[in-house]
Amino acid sequence: MSKLAEKMGWQVQNVSAMLNREQVEARTMRTVSALYDELWNTAPPSETRADRGAITRAQGIARARGWAPALAWDDIDTDAEPEGLIDPLSIKDAA
Repeated sequence: MSKLAEKMGWQVQNVSAMLNREQVEARTMRTVSALYDELWNTAPPSETRADRGAITRAQGIARARGWAPALAWDDIDTDAEPEGLIDPLSIKDAA
């Protein structure tokens, strides 16, 4: 996450906090969207053990939160909904 924070010009703590918010400001959305457009088809750095650990942690967080990979929604108008997504409404309703 530190490398993403660096690319956005943010502190790591701010990125972590943003991931736990239900809503973000429009400028945050634009910043994240631009970074996504830049990186969506780029493999993350994996040269060091720390890099590989960061990949494993990020994948675990994404799975736990039901986030689909980038190409799961490549044509949102015609694709079926990706399998395995967690419906945030069903989580709130179950609580």
